[in-house]
Amino acid sequence: MTAKRGADFDLRSAIREKGFTPRVADAKELFALLTSADDAEHAEDALVVLGEASLTQAITQLEGARAPVRGRLAKVVARFAADEALGTAAVGALLPLLKDDDGPTRRAAVQGLGKSANREHESALLRAYETHEDLPTRRSIARAFGVLGGEKAAAVLENVSNDPELIRIARESLIKIRRDTVRTESTRIREDVALRHDQRIIFHCKPGFEHIVAEEAEKVFSGKVKGPGEVHGYLRGPLRTAIALRTPTYFSLPLPLRQRGGESVETTVAQLLTSKEAVEIFETFSDGPIRYRIEWIGAGHKRASTFRIAELVAKRAPSLINDTRDTPWTAEIEADVRGVQISLWPKALVDTRFDYIDERVEAASHPTVAAALAWVGGVREDDVVWDPFAGGATELIERAKLGPYKMMYGSDNEASAIEIAKATVKRAGTSNIELIVGDARNLRLPQAPTLILTNPPLGRRITRDSTLGPMLEDFLAHAARMLAPNGRLVWLSPQPARTAELLTSFGMTAVHHERVDLGGVYAELQAYEKITSADSD
Repeated sequence: MTAKRGADFDLRSAIREKGFTPRVADAKELFALLTSADDAEHAEDALVVLGEASLTQAITQLEGARAPVRGRLAKVVARFAADEALGTAAVGALLPLLKDDDGPTRRAAVQGLGKSANREHESALLRAYETHEDLPTRRSIARAFGVLGGEKAAAVLENVSNDPELIRIARESLIKIRRDTVRTESTRIREDVALRHDQRIIFHCKPGFEHIVAEEAEKVFSGKVKGPGEVHGYLRGPLRTAIALRTPTYFSLPLPLRQRGGESVETTVAQLLTSKEAVEIFETFSDGPIRYRIEWIGAGHKRASTFRIAELVAKRAPSLINDTRDTPWTAEIEADVRGVQISLWPKALVDTRFDYIDERVEAASHPTVAAALAWVGGVREDDVVWDPFAGGATELIERAKLGPYKMMYGSDNEASAIEIAKATVKRAGTSNIELIVGDARNLRLPQAPTLILTNPPLGRRITRDSTLGPMLEDFLAHAARMLAPNGRLVWLSPQPARTAELLTSFGMTAVHHERVDLGGVYAELQAYEKITSADSD
């Protein structure tokens, strides 16, 4: 239902208000407001909201309009150029305006054609560039070439001179043309080749899992904890050896720290990205064009700096293409008083570790979290494993991948979760797993578990729920009774102080406590053992 307007309603004032929605009946007055320089921009925005009706009228009025209204009508039409349904009509009206005598009208047409991103219009823009020598028009066309230009546009842009701003725009568009050219070619990260020397490697993980990742990486990579969320080591073989580790979220290959000296951050970054160390990594592991994107760690997007770096890199190493989407490589940059550190992340490397996961259960574990829990739980051949909050059965599957066990049980009070878990277990090819709908607080199993491995419901909403504490208390009391002598409980506790006190009171002995950052939600990885009196003597 349309809101009723008061007697004092004024369209000229209303279009300046955020969230105002015009009516079709306002179109006539809105077009009239295009004659006013103070109102034109707001009127254009409102007309675009009206959609096809505005476009049709704007195209009709273009024929008899004079400057400056003609240019403002062209801007309205140009706003529809990228519209899937209305773009064809808009572009058809804009193309003749490339020859218009009025500069703002021409530039509006150029901007609209640029938004359309249709390479078929490159020739028309090239003709307009040659015809019109005024700098504002040429700057607009040079900018549009960055969206829809090809080899011919690039040839024109390479010969730009005299005007510094036009030169800057031309350089930016050349980078974009070059980037778009190679986007048609796919790039594969080669996992089966190795560098001729040891290469430093950083395994990234959720803060709190560093010691677990270091243990997994110690044998092959000499992994050592470096800081929050980072384990450092050495890559001595192909990339497939690194992607085989199950507890890191990803890995990257750091370049040597470079002091800035008197040079800018942008120059230092460009030097690093084109260094022999970086080029060797790019060329060794890339099968196809080398495209990279820049990610500033803890510093936002820094678009101006990113473009300047791309420009400097293109001059030093033309084979390296800066891109902003779906790139094979991400260059993670940290710049501080020590200098500039860059780590190269082979983001396009195919990660098949968790291919068994297809349908996610709400609030289910991230697979690397499940893998970390399983690692702490360890492997015993006679293990009877129980996950009382099984969800998608990820913890059980990750434990199965570590080594032999006797039997596994997974339970959840949601039947839908158990159905998903059954499908996931089947995809994983894991045997000897029984999945049951049941309450973790009172479920009885055919045999006593030797390992309880679980990630209970977490998240801000759940951890604030007043019923969570009593539920956990009931569960832990039941788990302590169920657990076989010398059995272990490994889990993520959403209320660590309370659950630690409870487990101790139930006769359990702590063997591992670690606070974990799960992306703004914090929990504690707790591992406890049910040590029998004979063992404790």
